[in-house]
Amino acid sequence: MGKKIIPWGISLFLLSPCIVLVFLLHHWAMPSWGELFWALGNSILQSFFSALFALGLGFVVALGAIRLSPERFVLKSIFDILCLVTQFIPVVVSLVAILNLIEPFPNGILGMVIVHVFLNFGLAAILLSQHMKTVWGETSDMARTLGVTRFLYWRKAGLPLIKKELGLIFLYLFSLFFTSFSVPLIVGGGRGTTLEILIYEKMRLSLDWSAAVVLAWVQVAFIFILSFLAIRNRTNVTPRNANIQWLGSYAGVFVLLILMASLFAGYSSGLVEGWIQRRDLSLYMNDLGWGFLNSIMLGLITFVFVMVIFEGLSWVGIIPEWLDRFLNGYLAPSTSLTCFAFLILLPAEPIWSYFKIPLAFVILSAPALYRMGFGERLKDLHHQIEQAKILGAEDGAIFNEVTWPQIKSHARFLGALVATWACGDFAVARILSTKDFTLGLITQTLLSTYRSSLASVVSVLLLLACLSCFFLIMGWDYVDRRKS
Repeated sequence: MGKKIIPWGISLFLLSPCIVLVFLLHHWAMPSWGELFWALGNSILQSFFSALFALGLGFVVALGAIRLSPERFVLKSIFDILCLVTQFIPVVVSLVAILNLIEPFPNGILGMVIVHVFLNFGLAAILLSQHMKTVWGETSDMARTLGVTRFLYWRKAGLPLIKKELGLIFLYLFSLFFTSFSVPLIVGGGRGTTLEILIYEKMRLSLDWSAAVVLAWVQVAFIFILSFLAIRNRTNVTPRNANIQWLGSYAGVFVLLILMASLFAGYSSGLVEGWIQRRDLSLYMNDLGWGFLNSIMLGLITFVFVMVIFEGLSWVGIIPEWLDRFLNGYLAPSTSLTCFAFLILLPAEPIWSYFKIPLAFVILSAPALYRMGFGERLKDLHHQIEQAKILGAEDGAIFNEVTWPQIKSHARFLGALVATWACGDFAVARILSTKDFTLGLITQTLLSTYRSSLASVVSVLLLLACLSCFFLIMGWDYVDRRKS
């Protein structure tokens, strides 16, 4: 019975923000059409150009990824780490580096595009390189044998062959930027008000919750359309061992190194200037200490909630096909919409922030975590689960002896990633909390008040908190594996 309830419980939990909007709010009021079209236009415009430039820059860097020989394992690993480093460090740390690098920084749509491209071109490069290895591997050897030049192959075969993949990645990036909240919150400004920011302003500043509901539904409609397109056109990527190095270019490697060096230079310059002004942080010392502990605590609570989801899926074992399709195609609700639901459901007392923020992170990240290998690893165990059932093993024995021992380390690694993101968060906490009680919130406040140098110094503590959270979890996993 439990195996039938758990899949429905997980799906309803992930859909709960939308369910709340339907059943718990009965008063609807349209915001002004001018506001709606202004915010919607800004969201579409910044998402389109952010996705376009991130995809273009990612294509160049992806050529560098396929140019590196697979035998150079260390160099290839360093290249991948540099591509994905902005995905794992807190967004506010990257913002500190970019704002210190570009002075004066242009707020509005241009500013959002710059930050989004900086943060996500590496992710686009990794996704594109995987598709290139799959699609180009089927024709590259024949083209090289026939003497086709690299540029001719790109123009006549390469780009047309990955046209569908380019569209899917563009769609994914567009949806990511369309629901972005953290970047517009800091660099959007009045001229760059997006739907996310307008919902936040209606909830927190104007207390016009009915208008926020309508805006949230407009955003849900966009997300639903994008989710439908993603499910319909999703393809499975299976890298091949074909030789496509000759189709790559070292220019992509140099572009990546230049961009990452620029990001590091901006961060370092802020640290130097902030160290000179370090005495100004004396007023924040008590807040910084508690912020350090609160950030780690939020990360660890988030980890516990994520593990509940993973253990539930592992207990089910053989995931129903409808749930697998749902988790693979579902795009999580926007940050504002998710937080809006928890503002309605749970009390406003500060102590509830320790539950609301982790729960919001689970909803926002669970579908992505399932697609990051957990679902595939669980499918690989289906044969063993079926054999255990044939031999008469009970559900508890299958979970304890077959499923969980083989998947728990990967589950804990994914949970540690989400815990790290929650530890360094400021966007979700800004909506769901009433004061600056984490390092992420303190750093965001310093940035918003144009004290980016001091924000750089605080961001070092934030990085230490995130690393502490990550290694606490992975260290516990290591000890548990040794005991097992």
